[in-house]
Amino acid sequence: MKLPNKKDIRLSIVNQKKIYAFLSKTIYNELIEYGVEEEYTFPFLLYLHWTVIKKYTDVSRNTIIYNTEKILHKLQNTIEAEKEIYNQELTDFIETLFADNSEILISIYQDVCETDSPPIWLQEWQNLCEFCYTTKSQRLICLSLLKIVNECLNMPHHKTNISLNILLKIEKNKQDMMCPDRQVGYILGNYG
Repeated sequence: MKLPNKKDIRLSIVNQKKIYAFLSKTIYNELIEYGVEEEYTFPFLLYLHWTVIKKYTDVSRNTIIYNTEKILHKLQNTIEAEKEIYNQELTDFIETLFADNSEILISIYQDVCETDSPPIWLQEWQNLCEFCYTTKSQRLICLSLLKIVNECLNMPHHKTNISLNILLKIEKNKQDMMCPDRQVGYILGNYG
């Protein structure tokens, strides 16, 4: 599936303007002290991406695919369909990235997915994403939002795949901790 154009008709011009305005303001406010070095922009990208994906999984739970991990794998398959970049190199990279940065990655995950009182800018982003998902083409909206975030942070497309794979790893680790007897084959099985 081809990624949607930033002017995708499913994301109205009014919503696009709101998104670009919000992201421009927020990126400026949150990164002004640190600059736009990747060591600062990539964690910020994770906050933005994971919020888009979290809100997507929230609305997707009302469909046939209700398990967060399954929803993430289906989204991953959509993103990776354009390029076959999911390979052992990426898996090794994600493992190393996670091992070296697990505290900050889990902290970002908790801020996005497990807190009732995120920072104000993150709460505003959550509300904006949720508002965008009021249409029936949620997956295309999700892909459009991810692409806009990448554009605003001047990040290449493959960062979306890295972001999604880190989120999948955290979700899998979380599930494994909750169900230690869970079989790996079940995780890697049919995703709907």
